[in-house]
Amino acid sequence: SDVDSSVIELARACVKRAGLGDAVTLDVRELAHTAPPAGAAPGLVITNPPYGVRLGSGEDLPALYARLGERLVEAFDGWTAAILTSEPDLARATKLRSHKSYAFMNGAVETKLYLFELSAKVVRAEVRPAPLGLSSGAEMFVNRVRKNLRHLGKWARREGITCWRVYDADLPEYAVAIDIYEGAGPDEGRRFAHIQEYAPPPQIDSGRAEERLAEVVAAMPEVLGVAPEDVAVKVRKRQRGESQYERREDTLGTQIEVAENGLRVLVNLHDYLDTGLFLDHRLTRQALRDFAEGERFLNLFGYTGVASVYAAAGGATSVTTVDMSATYLAWARRNLALNGYAESNTVRFERADVLSWIVDERKRIEVGHVQPYGLIFLDPPTFSNSKKMGERTFDVQRDHVALLRDTAALLAPDGVLVFSNNFRKFKLAFDELPELDIQNVTNATIPPDFERNPKIHVCFEVRRK
Repeated sequence: SDVDSSVIELARACVKRAGLGDAVTLDVRELAHTAPPAGAAPGLVITNPPYGVRLGSGEDLPALYARLGERLVEAFDGWTAAILTSEPDLARATKLRSHKSYAFMNGAVETKLYLFELSAKVVRAEVRPAPLGLSSGAEMFVNRVRKNLRHLGKWARREGITCWRVYDADLPEYAVAIDIYEGAGPDEGRRFAHIQEYAPPPQIDSGRAEERLAEVVAAMPEVLGVAPEDVAVKVRKRQRGESQYERREDTLGTQIEVAENGLRVLVNLHDYLDTGLFLDHRLTRQALRDFAEGERFLNLFGYTGVASVYAAAGGATSVTTVDMSATYLAWARRNLALNGYAESNTVRFERADVLSWIVDERKRIEVGHVQPYGLIFLDPPTFSNSKKMGERTFDVQRDHVALLRDTAALLAPDGVLVFSNNFRKFKLAFDELPELDIQNVTNATIPPDFERNPKIHVCFEVRRK
């Protein structure tokens, strides 16, 4: 289809000459009315929109591509889309995420064919197309990223670290965190970038913050050596009241494989608030690995099970991962299996309200149905009001004393509980837990790439006296 009737007539003549009149249907149709044939099964929709070389005004094109992206998601759920364009910024203006691209010459014009899997559930990043050129502020930002790449890159290569933070709101006006993920296994040879927007400072206009984010997204492929389609962007959804990230929790989504300390981990850069791998806990996980030999290990609020992978690799005699989310437990199963630790009598996964499970497990230990644990990792959320908890809510500052007391009751006499959370204002009530020996080990668990942001988490080692 095309909006220009003369072009459609020319196309009809070409189709007839080729003897394909019975196989090809041509229509004059506005973009807003474009739709698949009635009753058609999902297939491939191909478009070659203007990109300012022969047709179209450069100023109008970003809006056209944005409308194209909206219509494709709206009308072609379950289809694959292919968009041919010469401008990566225009492809990004669709706000769709390309999973593959192919380079072509369209006559003398260098173009790319971008492929997109369309879904009505897809999260479309609200990022404006990048402006032509970079502002002086953006140039300062790019220079800072390049400086960090040189400095931290040497450290990462020396330590064999392939997933790390390269920028963390070093310049307040450019309030983003940027992480690099080097692919492993089937994704080896690919480099990915994950850009996560922070709330801008109160004095920064939200529109200006959005423009700066667009500059970040435009500059990073070249600066980081990442293909544009391998840049993931998490954008705060601007709305009345609190701003929040768009988030999906229905499926595991598209995962890539990365490596950390010789272990394999699946991450999802696009579909969730977090990627499945908390990079700031790299040293904490290594400490768990060092503690684990010969111990029964318990991972509470287990998330994607990476801590469980480390404990299993460290020689734990049993590994139990507890989380309320079926999605995250499925992810954890895949991570353990990827490293050779399939579900078994000694590798267990429990879907439960963690707070209730702790109380029930204590009773099972007291009556001798299960043995206590030599090593526990406890990394609760800052706050939770999940419907699965009923009428209760959880606040780590308010509830940590009871949580630590109940969890420590699951420890063997010489066991270790590693307790962490990421509430920046957290203060542990030592005086209310006199029966426990608690050491603050936060400084020892902050890796060099997070030293600019030392409040990223707190961490404590807890033992029974």
